[in-house]
Order: sequence, then structure tokens, then C-alpha cells
Amino acid sequence: DFECVVVDDAGPEPVSVPHDDRVRVVRREENGGPAAARNTGLASARGRYIVFLDDDDVLARERLAIALEGLARASVSLCWRGDHNDPRPVRNRTLTGPVHDEIFDAEVPHLGQTAIDASIAPAFDERFAAAEDTEWWFRLSACSPVTTVERVGYLLRRHDQPRHGNDLAARVRHR
Repeated sequence: DFECVVVDDAGPEPVSVPHDDRVRVVRREENGGPAAARNTGLASARGRYIVFLDDDDVLARERLAIALEGLARASVSLCWRGDHNDPRPVRNRTLTGPVHDEIFDAEVPHLGQTAIDASIAPAFDERFAAAEDTEWWFRLSACSPVTTVERVGYLLRRHDQPRHGNDLAARVRHR
């Protein structure tokens, strides 16, 4: 059992997905950026757990099983991340327990590595045009323990296309 909520953040052309009763498209009337799109997805989700996926990345086949394995131990579960062209783990951390004091000791986990019980998922702060995920992690880590399943479940795609308001300069301004 799963559902996939695809958020169309008012793109110039509406998103088209293959017909599947488990997949729903929610189209925003105005572009709100990553935080607003993620909040729309959170508000639209009907499931018990949330797994994030950016439109340019890929979930590994066993991603949902990895999420459930971790969520059996904690209300926030991480998986390792790989590169789409080379799925071996890259720059991964193993976080366990209360992590608020260590979450910024190294790179904050990518949202795609995160599975969370929907009942505790905080909203993203829409005032941030970039680094909204970092701020979200700061708040989440203060109130919930974390576990890591040391297997690759999220595949990041590297590309040279623009980051649409989330480039390095924007990220520096908002950190």
C-alpha cells in the first residue's frame, strides 16, 4: 500500500504522469518554491508515513522497504544515498537517537534519504527560498530521535541545469 503525491508547483506546463490509482497530481496555482511545494505534498498525503523524492532524483527499488525497516525503530528513518550513475553509497552518515547536537556536524541528510511518521512531520518554513531543508532538519532533530538503515535507498542525479532559485548564492543567503 502506498500513494505517490506529485506536486506541480505551477510549472509552465501541467505535470503528466502515467495512469495509476496510487499516483495523484496536486497542482499549485502559484509557484511557491520548494518549501511551499513540500508543504502542499505534506497536506495532501493520506498515508501514515512520508518519503520525499525530488523530481530529478530516483528511489531505489527497495526504498519503501528500507523506510519501513527504519520506521519500526524510530519515527524518523534515514537511508544512505547513492549517485544515479553509480549507486554505491556516497557521503553518508549514520545518525541514531537524539541528533540535535550533531545534525550540523557534517552535511545535513538529503530530504530524499528521509522517511518520517506523518503525525510528527513539521511544515517547511516558506520564508526560506533556499536551505528550507536545513532549517526543517534543525527543528525536527530537536523533537524526534532518528535511526539510519545503512543501505542505499535514494539515488541523486547530478546535472548541469540551473537550480531555479536554489543556486549557491541563494543557499548562502539563507543559511
